[in-house]
Amino acid sequence: MRREIVGLNGLRGLAALCVIWVHTSAHFSPEVTAKLHLDFLSNGMPVFFVLSGFLIYLPYVASMLAERPMPSSRRYVLARLRRIVPGYVVIFLVANFVLQAVYLENPTQLDTLRNDNGTGMITDPLTFLVNFFQVASLFPQHLQTGLNPSWSITTEYTYYILLLGLIYLAYAGLRRRPGRALLWTLMPAWVLIAVGAAGRVVIAVTQSHHSELTLPETGFGDNVVAVMNRSILAFGENFGFGMLAAVVFVLAQRRPAPTTQRLPWHRARVTAIVVGLLGALVCGALGSNLMSTFVALAASALILVMVLPQAHGEPRALAVRFDVRPLKHFGKVSFGTYLLHYPIIILLSRFDLIFPEGMAGTWANIALVTVLSGLAGTASYALVESRFLTVKEKKVRVS
Repeated sequence: MRREIVGLNGLRGLAALCVIWVHTSAHFSPEVTAKLHLDFLSNGMPVFFVLSGFLIYLPYVASMLAERPMPSSRRYVLARLRRIVPGYVVIFLVANFVLQAVYLENPTQLDTLRNDNGTGMITDPLTFLVNFFQVASLFPQHLQTGLNPSWSITTEYTYYILLLGLIYLAYAGLRRRPGRALLWTLMPAWVLIAVGAAGRVVIAVTQSHHSELTLPETGFGDNVVAVMNRSILAFGENFGFGMLAAVVFVLAQRRPAPTTQRLPWHRARVTAIVVGLLGALVCGALGSNLMSTFVALAASALILVMVLPQAHGEPRALAVRFDVRPLKHFGKVSFGTYLLHYPIIILLSRFDLIFPEGMAGTWANIALVTVLSGLAGTASYALVESRFLTVKEKKVRVS
């Protein structure tokens, strides 16, 4: 009997809340954001990527280590499309034509503090098409237009395509050299980590030739450096760390229960969390773009802390704490919540339905946007997304 993996929806929900909070505080109260270092909450995004790496690769790990045939590629493609396309298309069309609360141009060159400058309804055919087909972040002139947080969807798509190719290579290698299942299972994860490492070098070299760009512009501006910083080149290792965690989890499942607690990775999990968080803090203080790498390391170790006890049905206290109802619900509806929170921020600014600047006003605005985004995300999930998900996709399950 297959069991649901406890805690991961809660972790996803916490990551979504972190992104909502930092965007809200930065838009309405940048001084408070800087004072409290709330910008660190933007690292909820690497957690999303780590979870994708773990969950999407998990069934392939189980299959390869058991040297079973490769799961259906058609089912893989359809599952990924069903999970993203219907919800995104409906949300984008509603935000553009009904709410008219999407960005018409890159906001890094605009004064967007507590206002809706640069927003409205996209009427330019090319801008509309690149946003409709979720490829706006591939073009400097269109980056951050439309639903501006949706750049991560393009990065996810890139991961899906790259992963499928790597899986084909891994199975081909396994067929040629059977008996080395672990080697071939690890290969796709290490390739993604290598892509991230090489990507950091390429980005650094490219950025050195564009010294005229400010730090915000290199991250989100209408330039090639920002395009690279929003791509798989900057986040490959995030997915790779999640994939490594999937391999460790399945290996634990395949060993006798009394043995798993004595395996080296059980002692290394907490160390990896501490190293990851400390490294992220140091990178944040130095302005290094390696911060997401350390956050991804900590997130993958945290996932193992939660899931390894579940490999044999052992106690899972931390996972249960993450699985409290509000976090679990936000995790379930995180896709719509993530996409809709920025149109909500724009509308609140447009109609001046926001609290004054200051500490109390910052937290009040965060609470308001969180509630409205949660309601909007719940409606999106109930009316659109859930109708395209199969029963198996509605729950995160142990393979």
